[in-house]
Amino acid sequence: MEKIFVDKNESVANVVEKVITEEGGDVTVVIPRDAAIGKSVNNFHLLKREAKMAGKNLFIESVDEDILALAKASEIKSSHPFLDEKKGESKFSDIVLRRGGDSDGESEEGSGKKKKKKPVKEPVKVTLKVPAEETVSEEPESKPEEISEKIRISHEVVRSAPSGIAPSGRKKKILAAVFVLAAVLVAGAWIVQKFFDKATVAINFEKTPWSYDGTFVADSSVSKTDAEKLVLPAEIFTAKTNLVQQFKASAVKKVEEKSRGRITIYNAYSSEPQTLVATTRFETPDGKIFRITDKVVVPGAIIKDGKITPSSTEGDIVADKAGPEYNIGPVAKLTIPGFKGSPRYGGFYGETKDKISGGFVGEKAVPTDDDIKSAKEKTEEILKIRLENGLLSSYPPEFKVLDGAFSLSVTKMNVNGETDENGNFSVFGEAEAKVLGFRESDMKSILESIMLQGNPNMTFKEVSLEYSDAVADFKNRKESFALKSKGSLTPLFSPEEFKSRIIGKDIKEVKELIFGIDKVSGAKVSLWPRWISDIPENSDRIKVNMD
Repeated sequence: MEKIFVDKNESVANVVEKVITEEGGDVTVVIPRDAAIGKSVNNFHLLKREAKMAGKNLFIESVDEDILALAKASEIKSSHPFLDEKKGESKFSDIVLRRGGDSDGESEEGSGKKKKKKPVKEPVKVTLKVPAEETVSEEPESKPEEISEKIRISHEVVRSAPSGIAPSGRKKKILAAVFVLAAVLVAGAWIVQKFFDKATVAINFEKTPWSYDGTFVADSSVSKTDAEKLVLPAEIFTAKTNLVQQFKASAVKKVEEKSRGRITIYNAYSSEPQTLVATTRFETPDGKIFRITDKVVVPGAIIKDGKITPSSTEGDIVADKAGPEYNIGPVAKLTIPGFKGSPRYGGFYGETKDKISGGFVGEKAVPTDDDIKSAKEKTEEILKIRLENGLLSSYPPEFKVLDGAFSLSVTKMNVNGETDENGNFSVFGEAEAKVLGFRESDMKSILESIMLQGNPNMTFKEVSLEYSDAVADFKNRKESFALKSKGSLTPLFSPEEFKSRIIGKDIKEVKELIFGIDKVSGAKVSLWPRWISDIPENSDRIKVNMD
């Protein structure tokens, strides 16, 4: 039987390594008194488990009674080196020591006086083990510490010794405490392993380079991808906007302009509607004449219980003459001179709720043709920027819109050549924008179909796409573009499926399963707590990562 001698401060990990690497099947571990390995019963549990897994028959040999007790608690065969293995008898002669002092009945002598005899308790008889080949003289006043180091105190105490000073009671309490502590530690270790164990499996795969270049078509008339024709579905997104911009007029000329405004026309005459033709006159209390610019139909009044509730409508008016004197208002009541002398004169009237303005005679800034042309171009540019920024940020993020897949059409562009008091004229513009986009996931789906033709059971680890030469045809609602793609491939692998295969398995079985997978370049299995060797039974405490 092979023997392994343990140093006093040697760790359990080193002892385990010595045991499992020993060539023989039977191994005796010799542990000295107060060795570090004897501090915890878990060390002996670990030593027993690893020895069993390595196919070793383990024995413990020690002169330390605590270590022998821990070995016994772990169900490891153990023995004391100085006891007969067959009979359990001491290999040494027995010597009974006294606690010190003179024999009973003797008095102490000092300064000529006899001191009173002190009652001396019967000495404890301690069995000492002395090697057979040595002799030790027995002297009444010898102390235990003066005996040669080769003498070892036996764990047996003479049964006739008084119980108050017998050391066996204290050791029993220590052993009981050790057993309780060991039980708590074992229970705690079991709880941790049962309910808090976890495993992480990281698998690395080889990467295979891959690339493809081609010309593709995104077409809004198709609903699914076509890998053979390199066609994928597209969608068109539309937005509209309008604005009014002010521009400086650069020319000056003499002008005569008439005041303009809005008028509300009332019918307090009858329930019948009344038509007023364009240029119908309205007169202010001070005699100023304004005319409506378009035909107006005033609805009939509401008559109930003989009472008339006037109806109304609105229209544009312009002063009869140019000049600032017609810049007036608001005016509470304007009459219709054409109805003067008839009952309608008092039943139909007008009201200006805002100022009538714009009347002018003299030199004034006016826009030139170049001013108007430049204003239209700038208005169109602003419309494009506004629509492009708004539209490109409004379509779904999964869509890819390429440069060149944007269209702008101006639907209205009106110029008001009349300048304000600051010499500015205005331009009203309205436009519609369209963009054509496609889902990049559809693009990758086509590339995957092309890749699988030559690389079955593979998938993209990573892929980069470079687009160019996009040409949009909004009339036919499609676009064409060139694509350069590069990527790397790895084998198809399902972490969840692999997780289901390793639940509860030994770490050696897991490693065998990993390296049975095609194109694995490396792997790492981590278990917690460190003393376990099996994957948890609970799949929620298992993580499988791939790279």
